[in-house]
Amino acid sequence: HGVSDIMYFLSLLLMGVLLGILCLQFPQLGLSTMLVLVLITAFIAMSIAAPQYIAYIFFGGLAIYHGITHMLEIPALLTITGYIIGLLLSTGLLLMLGTIIRQVVVTHMPTARSTQ
Repeated sequence: HGVSDIMYFLSLLLMGVLLGILCLQFPQLGLSTMLVLVLITAFIAMSIAAPQYIAYIFFGGLAIYHGITHMLEIPALLTITGYIIGLLLSTGLLLMLGTIIRQVVVTHMPTARSTQ
């Protein structure tokens, strides 16, 4: 887990944001159509991917869904460009903070000693 995983999440979040914009531009598509598309893609990817990548598939699905829902809930007075930039920057910073905290906790954990 590191920068590559964060970039993976942010790129899929951006894809979700773009799908959300598509839902706003064409309301007849609706959120349910987009979710069905995401689910079908996930199931196809799961059938192709090796078992170790299943977590990445669900992680990516969460990122796409997260992006769609944020775009559908955008306040009317905000500009979309500023909103997207702020969303990606704040999410990236939170993910980096979580990675740093995890690394600190892992490096400061006491090692298990045998009681022989």
